[in-house]
Amino acid sequence: MTTPVPVTKPKFGFNAVACLGYGILLVVAFALIVAVLLAKTGLVKVPLASRLYRGPGPTRIVTAGVTDPEAFSDAISAKVALAVKRGGPPPYRVTVEETELTAAFRGALASFVQGSNIIAERPQIVMTPTAIELSGRFVREGITFDILTRFEPRVEDGELRLNPISVQFGDYPISTSTAQNLMGYFFKRDFGAWRLDVGPIGLRDIRLGDGKVELFLGP
Repeated sequence: MTTPVPVTKPKFGFNAVACLGYGILLVVAFALIVAVLLAKTGLVKVPLASRLYRGPGPTRIVTAGVTDPEAFSDAISAKVALAVKRGGPPPYRVTVEETELTAAFRGALASFVQGSNIIAERPQIVMTPTAIELSGRFVREGITFDILTRFEPRVEDGELRLNPISVQFGDYPISTSTAQNLMGYFFKRDFGAWRLDVGPIGLRDIRLGDGKVELFLGP
């Protein structure tokens, strides 16, 4: 005679509660990860998670005022005139300090954002022997664009070309193409090309230094 095997009925109550608990934990964990990742971009403030945000760290903080772009242009013209007056064959060498560039950059931004909804915070330019470093925090419509870009300059046909070699957006390094798209969203301008002409004299070469840049100009 075969002994019947006892069959235990499955208990669904505890398993359902456990699965629900695990599901909630996964959702909470995913939400926390997303919150931290979003906070680390610096785009928006996320409660608690934004405490982990550090932001881009410039090589140094530049202390400078604000110079009107026209006044900066006049100062460069005066430096070129002085270099020509000293005599000697071209190209003529003109030295510009990073404090002058930062002040002019802030002046240009002040003129640009006037009447717009863009707020520029801590914009500055740092000169190093290997790169031009531009950084700042720009706020538009509640979105913060906190960026630090290092450029390698070169002169082509009298035009200064700034080629981005590294870009940090918030706490993340990003591709240069993405950075250019973001800059376009904010400023609607190509920041990679600049032209400097003083009468018949134009830019011919550039040399970077620590805290300064040397411009070589000639016919």
